[in-house]
Amino acid sequence: MKTKKARAIKKAKKATKQTQAVRSKAARAKIAEGTRLFALAGRPTKAQFVKVYGPR
Repeated sequence: MKTKKARAIKKAKKATKQTQAVRSKAARAKIAEGTRLFALAGRPTKAQFVKVYGPR
C-alpha cells in the first residue's frame, strides 16, 4: 500500500506536467529582445551603480 505522502507526490508531479505553459511567438520575441538588451547593457560601472542605489 502506498502512503498518503507518496500518492500526493505522484499527483503533484502529474499535475505539473499537464500545466506546462506554451508561449506565443510574440511573447517569445519580447523575451528574446529583453535578453538581448540585457546582454547589450553589460556590467554597470561603479559610478552608474552608485547613481542608482546610492553611496551606501
